[in-house]
Amino acid sequence: MKILNIRMAVLLSAAGMLSGAIAAENGKITENFNQPPKKDLLWLVPGFQVLPDGGLDNSGCLFTDKIEAGKMQITTYTLYLKPDTKYRAAVRCKAENLKDVRGSRLFCIEFTDKGKYVSGAYYTKPLKENSWETLVLEFTSPSQFNAACAGFYLPKSATGKVWWDDFTLEEVK
Repeated sequence: MKILNIRMAVLLSAAGMLSGAIAAENGKITENFNQPPKKDLLWLVPGFQVLPDGGLDNSGCLFTDKIEAGKMQITTYTLYLKPDTKYRAAVRCKAENLKDVRGSRLFCIEFTDKGKYVSGAYYTKPLKENSWETLVLEFTSPSQFNAACAGFYLPKSATGKVWWDDFTLEEVK
């Protein structure tokens, strides 16, 4: 698990450096993918796309169809968060034909400091296929970090189709 975290930290850190970030206004961020997010918010890698439909109620969504194992596929949404603050992140997710996912490693929040992994929260509970579910992560941001990202991904060993919609992140009071 530590090796996976370090490798993901490098990817997420690179994403944070390549894209801008959004501050949580009033402690809340909402992204519904109904329109392509600004390039400085979403690091959209090959294999991922923002679809105009396919989401909840035929709305926009983030989508990937990974047909080959052997390479991690990750898109990140860069965030500015406060240190030592409790947050709740959620995203609606639907999957089809998932293979070798080892839980449902499809969503995470990670923190880095100068490119080095600091900490993260990972959704790893089993996921029912072909139905929309809400994936929720509750976490406290570390006291020292300079980059934070929400990651939407399929691990190296996994294949399948995944749709993400209605990402939210808010402070927990």
